[in-house]
Amino acid sequence: MDTDMSVELINLSLKPREYLKGLTTIVIAYLAVNLLSLERIGALLRKFKRSSCQELNTCEAEIIWAAIHKSSLYFPGRVACLELSLAFTIYALISKRSSIWCVGVAVDPIRAHAWVEVEQKPFHEKNDLYLYFKKILVV
Repeated sequence: MDTDMSVELINLSLKPREYLKGLTTIVIAYLAVNLLSLERIGALLRKFKRSSCQELNTCEAEIIWAAIHKSSLYFPGRVACLELSLAFTIYALISKRSSIWCVGVAVDPIRAHAWVEVEQKPFHEKNDLYLYFKKILVV
């Protein structure tokens, strides 16, 4: 995350329930990543996405993004792109909204990354994401 994004997060005020939802979804994502396979997580997300009402818009996504990132500061475990993007997706689903959860790999050097797409674009990611990462899981 670059400096501009960090400043935006600090300036966005959240309601206590948004912090609580953020922390709750981080805990759920953390447990899911540590207890389930990516295939099983994907299957569960697909099942819950069937009942979501509509696609998440950018304004709603900003609130979720801030709630997840600010709440992650209070979580004692490892919270990286996989947990954060999954928590974002779960938060959206709890709010009856839908986003796209992506997991990708790059080969030179070998690495993995997870992100969320909103309105068909990577959300809060660098513009050249697709130059490096190939999607291997999309939900």
